[in-house]
Amino acid sequence: MCVRYNTIDERWERFIRRKGIWIEFKLPPAESQSPLWPGATGMFARASEGGRIEMVQGEWGLQPPWPKIPAAWGKRSAYNARIEGSEDRGEGIENMRAYGKAFKARRCVVPMVSYFENADVEGTHRYVEVHPTEEEAFLIAGLWEPGNFHNNDTPTYTLITTASNGELAEVHSRRLARLEDDMLDDWFNPNSPIDLLKALVEPRDHEPIRLVDVDRPTRPNKRNVKTETGTLF
Repeated sequence: MCVRYNTIDERWERFIRRKGIWIEFKLPPAESQSPLWPGATGMFARASEGGRIEMVQGEWGLQPPWPKIPAAWGKRSAYNARIEGSEDRGEGIENMRAYGKAFKARRCVVPMVSYFENADVEGTHRYVEVHPTEEEAFLIAGLWEPGNFHNNDTPTYTLITTASNGELAEVHSRRLARLEDDMLDDWFNPNSPIDLLKALVEPRDHEPIRLVDVDRPTRPNKRNVKTETGTLF
C-alpha cells in the first residue's frame, strides 16, 4: 500500500500542457513539494458542477461524515482503497459503506511524480520509489469526500489500489491504480457504468515504470501543505 508520494511540481505542469489536459490548479511552492504522508494536505483533480476539471486541496485520508466519533473510523487507515472492495465481506467497492457513495459520485484523480512502496513480498526487504518512464507524472485514480464536522470542513481523499504486476509485483502485491489521459472523460463522467470504471483501473500488461531503491524514511510530524497562486490552464 502506498503511504508516501511526491506531489506535483514543474513536471506535472509540463505533462498537462503537452497532453492538452485542461485543469485549473495552483502549483504548490517548492518547499511543500517534498513527499506527502497520510494526514498531510495534498491536491486532487475533480469535476466541478459545471463539468470543468479543477484542482483542489484536501487531506490525504478519506473521512466520510457518518462516524459519530472520528477515531472510530480511523481516517489514517483510509489513505488507500482496494478496487476489489472487501474480500472478507464479499462486497465490491461500489457497495462498501466506506467507499460506495464516493466511488459512484465523487471520483477524483491524484497527480504525483513518484510514489513509494515498502516490500510486502516474503524474503524481500526493499523500499522503492516508483517513477514513470514514459511520462512526467502519474494520474492515480482516487475518491474524495466533502469536508465535514470531523475535519473542519476540509475535503479528504484516498488513492485506489489494484493488484500489482510486472516488476513491481516482485516488491509489493498491490499498486496504485494508474489512469491514462484518454481515460479521464470516462472516469469523471457521472454516468459511467460500474463495470467500465473498474475496467479502467485494472492492471495493464505494459505499464512502464522505473524502481529506485531508497532509504526508509522517518515519518515527520503531520504538516500542512499550503499553495500559492499559480498559473491558470
